[in-house]
Amino acid sequence: MILTGAYVFVFKIQVACAILVAILYNASYFVLRAKQPDLPHPFRAFGHPVLPALILLVTIALFAAVVIADPASGLWTAGFVAICIPVGVPLRTPSERRLPHQPRKSAVQLQTSMLRHSCGFAVANRGYDLQLIQDYLGHRDPQQRWLG
Repeated sequence: MILTGAYVFVFKIQVACAILVAILYNASYFVLRAKQPDLPHPFRAFGHPVLPALILLVTIALFAAVVIADPASGLWTAGFVAICIPVGVPLRTPSERRLPHQPRKSAVQLQTSMLRHSCGFAVANRGYDLQLIQDYLGHRDPQQRWLG
């Protein structure tokens, strides 16, 4: 591939796909905030909503520039996405197939678990025995989550 120069074409497709993933990643931030505004935010986005929106716009402009510069890589990227959608939909997990009216897992339960494990982590950093901490957190079986 190196001798024929075909790696350049593959590299262009990879760049277009990576930028498309970045667009989806940045857009998911706004979609999650819109669909689940009551969901706890473990961190604050710096400059919300202006800076994340600016990053999304720059990423979209970068993708457009790549596709305009090399339309073949844009077509290949569109083809990969077209293949992934019908393959990915049946592979979704049962929780992703849940209907909108079905109840979701309580955010309070998630926060309680996070609190327990962050306390366990803090105690482990102070030098307490890991087996004692695991027993306290209810992880008696060694196959369960390891704290450390």
